[in-house]
Amino acid sequence: MIKALVEGAKKTDLVLEDPLPFVLVKSLDDFYVNYELNVYTKNPDQSAKIYSSLHENIKNELHAAGIEILSPHYQAVRDGNVLTVPPENIPDGYVQPGFKFENNR
Repeated sequence: MIKALVEGAKKTDLVLEDPLPFVLVKSLDDFYVNYELNVYTKNPDQSAKIYSSLHENIKNELHAAGIEILSPHYQAVRDGNVLTVPPENIPDGYVQPGFKFENNR
């Protein structure tokens, strides 16, 4: 995850290479890890454009790494279905997980 965030930042126009982008793990919340990506720019007047490109690059890097972007609004039963990333971003050799059911009666 951290590598994908940093790589996305490095591919973003107007984000400086020095100092390098870095990630802080801010907290471990109920259903997710809260990350903070820190980048530097000499063009704060273009922050809307930078944020848009940064988010697009992060999304692409996460998909390329086979990392799903989910939210509390997304519900799924992992019954052997494929990852929720574009098919071209599913890692080579990915095996769909099976659905497990245990009857403890």
